Amino acid sequence: MAQIRNIQGMSVDELNRELQRGGKFVVFHYCVSVIVMTFRRGSDVHFVRAGESTIKHSIGYTFLTFFFGWWGFPWGPIYTISSIFTNLTGGKDVTQEIIYSLNIEQPASSVTNAKTNLSLSENDTRETEEEILKRRAEKEDHSRFMPQ
Repeated sequence: MAQIRNIQGMSVDELNRELQRGGKFVVFHYCVSVIVMTFRRGSDVHFVRAGESTIKHSIGYTFLTFFFGWWGFPWGPIYTISSIFTNLTGGKDVTQEIIYSLNIEQPASSVTNAKTNLSLSENDTRETEEEILKRRAEKEDHSRFMPQ
């Protein structure tokens, strides 16, 4: 699993306050090409505080892509332009996915605190779990009648 950078030393309360003020979790793209092979990847997740510029986090990935991304044919130039554009416009915001995964991965005793802190109510999560279980049961029921 990718590491979350720029949250070292922050308590859960500090992190929640930053998220409420406009902080976000972001991934930057980079691209490296070798003649006919082009590799496009995402960085680790970076936490960007409210009002903080993403440039200091994305500059390394942008330079790596600018110097080593173009050289693969045909995808090198396409992925390079796409990655540079994504990085210069603030990266890909993955805040909702991170909040969701943190709520899922926490032990049962601390899930209630996390739901409260991250603006999710217990009822919302319970309904979601019930809907998922219901959907799975419906799929299993329908799959018995499908020809194989």
